[in-house]
Amino acid sequence: MKRNTFIKRIGLLGGAMLLPLATGSCDVTPIDPRLAVPHSLLPVCSPATMVDIGSRYRKMTPSENDAALLIRLLRDSLDGGEASLDRQILNRITRDYREGKLVEIDGWMLALTETRQCALYSLFYS
Repeated sequence: MKRNTFIKRIGLLGGAMLLPLATGSCDVTPIDPRLAVPHSLLPVCSPATMVDIGSRYRKMTPSENDAALLIRLLRDSLDGGEASLDRQILNRITRDYREGKLVEIDGWMLALTETRQCALYSLFYS
């Protein structure tokens, strides 16, 4: 293949890849990794335990066995205020405990938000 032909094809391929972004037909929202790491559990759980909790939750709740859905559920549960993302997540966890939104997995009694974070963690880090 001639160099000129190669360069033209690469240019067309690059343009084709950017077209969905230019037309807005793609939802490309960066994922904040803090959504997937249950910081509230780091002092008491090993990464392997968090993966195990997340895997068990995904088996218990097959409708939430999808990273995009878990991200949406976690984002939608936050208040979107001016507090940092870490603070918003901690506030949501506190509300889950207060409102009785708890999940029991293998002897652990966790807030729904913590459990969803473990599920997302298990998808990304197992």
